[in-house]
Amino acid sequence: MDIPVRLYKYESFSTQSLANLKNGQIYFSLPSQFNDPFDCSLPFSLDLSQEFIEHFRDSFITRGGLSDIAIEQLKVMGKSELLSMLQKKTQESIKTYITGKGVSCFSKDFNNLLMWSHYGQKHTGFCLEFNSSYEPFNKVKQVKYVHKFPKIDAEEMLINSNYEHVLELLHTKGKPWEYENEWRCIHAESPIAYTYPQESLTGVYFGSEMDLASIEIICLILQGQNSNIKFWRGTKCNDNFGIEFKEFFYSSHLSAIELGVA
Repeated sequence: MDIPVRLYKYESFSTQSLANLKNGQIYFSLPSQFNDPFDCSLPFSLDLSQEFIEHFRDSFITRGGLSDIAIEQLKVMGKSELLSMLQKKTQESIKTYITGKGVSCFSKDFNNLLMWSHYGQKHTGFCLEFNSSYEPFNKVKQVKYVHKFPKIDAEEMLINSNYEHVLELLHTKGKPWEYENEWRCIHAESPIAYTYPQESLTGVYFGSEMDLASIEIICLILQGQNSNIKFWRGTKCNDNFGIEFKEFFYSSHLSAIELGVA
């Protein structure tokens, strides 16, 4: 699937989020800090065939670097013992490859009630809109939502040294999280701040419960940094369970009338 033209990042109103906004930065966090205990630490099974188990044995014997004793032990090793060794080697390889990777999360939807409640500080936070043609947003991948834990192609990883599909573990979540419509960007390090181009930030959506003083603080932070940013104020709908966003134009000393919410 093509990357959405716009990507959205929900934020709480905090000292850290304001500093990030002022510095034009997003954070790549350790997955251990996320609210899903399975996130980026999914149990998995190996997609193996009997033929591959023998292939694995032959590959380790012919690749070199083993002592004569180790080679002899490998030759006489039974398939169950070899399978156990293979599983251990796979676990170690995946852990080594994934450990330390940073993750930054986005959504393709700026108007999701649950997202505003869970990540937008109960609608008192804000949501940033980014143009996905800029880095790092042009490198995001869509999260897959599944019922069952994934299978890992051990042959590609251990024999062909191809770890690309292992990254799918960082883009896979359980079905209950599907409402997030999430896209993710992965960094080789974490935690780490990444400075994005100012012109990539195209809009800010303010939660329906955000007070005017907080809105003005954010407008003042962004004033002079990017004149093309659009501001949108959310209000609760009167006839359905939804939030309506209306664009407004910032001027000093905002009032309820200026925001159209009086």
